Amino acid sequence: MSTILISASYLQNSDRPSSDLLGALLSICEHSPLGSTAASRRLWELLETPQTVATICRVLSHEHRLDPQTLLPAVESLLAELYENDLIQVSPDS
Repeated sequence: MSTILISASYLQNSDRPSSDLLGALLSICEHSPLGSTAASRRLWELLETPQTVATICRVLSHEHRLDPQTLLPAVESLLAELYENDLIQVSPDS
């Protein structure tokens, strides 16, 4: 599993062909450690622009009333899976 850096910003990998993207993303979101497909989709939407792990956690905690104590490891796990599948990248600005 890839290590997600707390201080880095992540965003969607625009180099990935959209035909490959949808199937991989749906599979990952269905088995998300967040326990909510809606929260997983929201995480993906947030990644349209560079986002830090802390920002993602703050938004998901507020919008989906997720427990902040369990949210960080779930977000890190989902980001790692997205990264391993080449769906996200570290922002060049990080």
